Amino acid sequence: MLNALLGVKSKTSEEKAKEWKLKLQAESRSMDRQIRKIQQQEQKVVKEAKTAAKRNDVAAVRVLAREILQSRKAVSRLHTAKAQMNSVNMQLQQQMAQIKLCGSIAKSTQVMHHMNALVKVTEVSTIMRELSAEMIKSGLIEEMVNDTLDDVLDDEISEGDAEEEVNKVVEAVLQGKLEGTSVSRVNIRTAQSQVVAGEHEHDAQEEDEDDEEDSAMKSRLAALKQ
Repeated sequence: MLNALLGVKSKTSEEKAKEWKLKLQAESRSMDRQIRKIQQQEQKVVKEAKTAAKRNDVAAVRVLAREILQSRKAVSRLHTAKAQMNSVNMQLQQQMAQIKLCGSIAKSTQVMHHMNALVKVTEVSTIMRELSAEMIKSGLIEEMVNDTLDDVLDDEISEGDAEEEVNKVVEAVLQGKLEGTSVSRVNIRTAQSQVVAGEHEHDAQEEDEDDEEDSAMKSRLAALKQ
């Protein structure tokens, strides 16, 4: 109504759908760039891990292995998000055909499902929220008040699973399984056990220090009461 009074022509449903498709395609290309950047950085970390493996520095390899794991999970998350975007684009293409036949946009639970997942992806959450708001306003999807859908892009894993994955990367580096790695063979499990044992020993030492401080405090309190 306001646009009519101001002489501004409102966008048709087909124009809106085309605009959404263009925005999604732009974000998809941006994701490709992010993926390449992450993978390039990962190669640098792998190189550092190889160097650490050559000097049998398992502790350093474990730290770098976590970085490699995080990089791969980030790439996997972005690939999943791209697949979600492609699905939305396909749905929008169908909507455009529907608009030509019926002249209006029809609600789509599939688009709502994909958009609900995409707004949770940090790298694209802002633009996805903006697009979701526009789609809600146009009647393509319903307002997502309650988050009842599974977060298909959630990449959180338990500490135990994370440790297992890190160990796999460590062993791959130390055994020379990563591309271009050539190091002397070592007793991986013994080396890793020494690292873990060192961590436990450090924790035990801190606990002993805490116990000593508690005992000293109790002694001072007892002396004051006398």
